[in-house]
Amino acid sequence: MTYDPSRGSCPTTQGFGNSMSGKGFSTIPPLGAAQAGPAQKPLKQRGPRWTPAWPLAAAVAIAGCADDTQGFGNSLSSHAQFAKAADPGPAVDRYLAVVGGDYKSTALSLLDLASLPAAGLQQAPAAWSAVLHSGSRLGPTAMALSGDVVLGQLPGQPRQVLLVDRATAVLTQVAADSGQVLRQVSVAAGFYANPQDALAVAADRWLVPRMGRNPKPSAAAGDFDDGDDLVAVDPLAGKLVQSLALGSLSTLPGGLAAPQRMGLAGGLVWLPLGSFAADFKAQGPARLIAISPSDWKVVAQVQLPGLKNCVSVRPLPGGLLLVNCQGSYAAPAQQLAESALVVVDPQTGSPTLQIPARAGDGPFGRDAVAIDGRWVAAVTLGDFASQRPDRLWLVDLTTGDRQLLSQAAEPFGYSGIWADPWRRTLWLGEPKHALDLLRFGVDSAGAVTAGSRLSSNPGGLGALELGGL
Repeated sequence: MTYDPSRGSCPTTQGFGNSMSGKGFSTIPPLGAAQAGPAQKPLKQRGPRWTPAWPLAAAVAIAGCADDTQGFGNSLSSHAQFAKAADPGPAVDRYLAVVGGDYKSTALSLLDLASLPAAGLQQAPAAWSAVLHSGSRLGPTAMALSGDVVLGQLPGQPRQVLLVDRATAVLTQVAADSGQVLRQVSVAAGFYANPQDALAVAADRWLVPRMGRNPKPSAAAGDFDDGDDLVAVDPLAGKLVQSLALGSLSTLPGGLAAPQRMGLAGGLVWLPLGSFAADFKAQGPARLIAISPSDWKVVAQVQLPGLKNCVSVRPLPGGLLLVNCQGSYAAPAQQLAESALVVVDPQTGSPTLQIPARAGDGPFGRDAVAIDGRWVAAVTLGDFASQRPDRLWLVDLTTGDRQLLSQAAEPFGYSGIWADPWRRTLWLGEPKHALDLLRFGVDSAGAVTAGSRLSSNPGGLGALELGGL
């Protein structure tokens, strides 16, 4: 099946199990000077990450539409009911986006939480499996999804998904209601950029931390090919517009700043720095920086003594920040002591609470999420040598106490976690389990009710990343 731009719309497809049956996709007019991408080549595996074997243009806006002829089948309930319930309003997340994968291929699935009753922990929401996946054809100039994709952040743009492909360095924006691919923009600029996140601070301004450093940047100004920076993207024009170099802020002399996953609070972008050596065999102390999107400069720095490898920042109700530090994998014997959840007051730049990782439970994982200003959830990582499994904890920020909610079937069995504060529900991925989504209700006193497990993509790829929109 081919895409014919003269038709004005993408063809309706018939996937297995009717995963996209009856969905016509409108074409997106090219934005700016769209360029045809090069022919795709297989991904080369380098350690734990998949890196591309093709060059990419500095910035390409790509219009396209998904041809999902190999759909993975219908999901939790009839696809015909997807997006049919009343919308709860823009202040409330309607959809749970699930990025499934095996680090070779990726599939985006969507669950319509508006289709659930008020206390819907035992019911299955209407869902759309494999809305978009690595086998989808997106038109002649588009880049298919690799096997290393995470979710970006689009506050103020409800019902839209932003996918960050860390292998190809392409950002893909998708309308959740229709599954329409709205645009793609590359942030590669001719080198392995390794973007870790994307955050919209305006409709025409996305911020992207690029962990990759170009070993041979050009001397030309304004070509955005240095890396180890924060770049601003105009998605409407399909181009990079600014770069903020971060290398000098690394806490490891001569090392990478290695910016991680961001949080927006008080009009500032808070960004943790990994501070890795170029060969990733050493790591400096933890540092958190604040960037003014309007002034385009670093306006504050927070040091977190004794901690390393802080990988994410989440805003908490009341204006505080929740920082999640994994500890350094470069020094396994010290990792536990370097791992903690930290609450930071952005007004003073000081930590107000630190919850250290504990012996026997392991270091904290990639994500920590908040149900409200008191209750947060986090995963501690398992260990292959002792066969300690991953564990999900509910943490009381008023006391620092934690309670065990669940443990995985094996080490490194859990994946992404998302908190839905409107429905007071925690969602957790366990990708190797046939029912790969767990959910828990949490009331204001911290009482927990386990919900029924679900499959985000029956017969397909298990959940790696979760997010609301």
